[in-house]
Amino acid sequence: MKHIAKHIWVVILTISLLVLTSCPEPHVHTWDNGIVTVPYCFQDGEITYTCTGCKETKTETVHALGHHAESAYHPNEWLIRDSVIQYTHCPVCGDEVLFGEEFTQYFTVDGNGVLSLNVDKELLPTHIMIPAIVNGTIVTTLKYQLLLNCTNLLEVEIPLTVTTIRGDAFRNCSGLSHFYFVSSITTVGEDAFTGSGITRVDFEERSDHAIPAFAVAGARSLETVVLPDGITEIGEDAFAWCTSLSNINIPDTLTTIGPGSFRHCYGLSDIELKQNVTTIGDNAFFCCTGFESFTIPDQVTSLGESAFSNCGNLSEINLPSGITTISDYLFFGCRNLNSVSIPTGVTSIGEYAFNYCLGLQSISMPASLESIGADAFNVASVSIVNYDGTSAEWNLISGLASAGFNNGCKIKCAGGVELTIGSP
Repeated sequence: MKHIAKHIWVVILTISLLVLTSCPEPHVHTWDNGIVTVPYCFQDGEITYTCTGCKETKTETVHALGHHAESAYHPNEWLIRDSVIQYTHCPVCGDEVLFGEEFTQYFTVDGNGVLSLNVDKELLPTHIMIPAIVNGTIVTTLKYQLLLNCTNLLEVEIPLTVTTIRGDAFRNCSGLSHFYFVSSITTVGEDAFTGSGITRVDFEERSDHAIPAFAVAGARSLETVVLPDGITEIGEDAFAWCTSLSNINIPDTLTTIGPGSFRHCYGLSDIELKQNVTTIGDNAFFCCTGFESFTIPDQVTSLGESAFSNCGNLSEINLPSGITTISDYLFFGCRNLNSVSIPTGVTSIGEYAFNYCLGLQSISMPASLESIGADAFNVASVSIVNYDGTSAEWNLISGLASAGFNNGCKIKCAGGVELTIGSP
């Protein structure tokens, strides 16, 4: 028995020495670089590490990242089904990949198709594709303030399922420099792009042939706008407060410039309206101080109130022959405007139409004129009115007493008759 016990102790000591020799105490594993089992789209992989000393192993999971995001993000051509659902095929597994599918983890959608974030904005990647479908629900609307103040956002792409971008959705996204305006977007909330860093916007061809109201209003860094052929209307405030915009190419098909479309575009100095334009809305070019001259096409029949109000550097304007009314406040505050010819056929000049036109010294008026609104020429410098009608016809014009003409202003009527404002 003693012999057996002694033998056992020898074996134990031998094993202990072997262990201590291979991995000295206290033992700290030294792991190799591991052997990788590559994940496959939606199947996790793993890495197996082996200790270089004791040969112990450990494994770590490599989570599947979904379909190959890089090729899905900028495919050469999206396929379309059900009119609006864009998809391509994963180059790894061949499965169908929906537009923005790899970004669904960041979003949630309600029963009305309104998309919301479900993570902190700081966790968003710099390049985002808005998913077309989240948890089986088609995304149609970007929530109010969806990406407000996401200053790290550099690029965003919108699927054809989206029709509405609500207010402040991209407000203060100062890193966002380019936006592709897909044709499906028909409604944009106020200040959706105010304070963004957008310098260029491209509009896709549109079946409704209209640039939506408030499209990129407030994008103060915007310099380049690409409008497609076929556009017939620019909506209300579409480019309002785009203060860096200096020129824009207007397509031949445009007929309507909506209210406030370019108001407060201080840098806008060159815009050529084509002959199909018939309507310029209220405040359309309000406070566009970059204009020095402006030619309105003859086909225009409607000039809205304050359409050119406070264009302080405007010195020359050519009015179209098809208008019948000079609207209220039309040229209010155009300090450098020095002469104006009112076309034949105009019957009324609205209130404050030329108020505060400090440089306006002469104006030509047609015999068709029937009324002049209150203070139309107040705080102006008009000293000569060339009137196509007779003195008798001049005296029949309503509103002369309150029109704001300076005392001493000469009215040169047909037949060589001259009247003087303020004289008996």
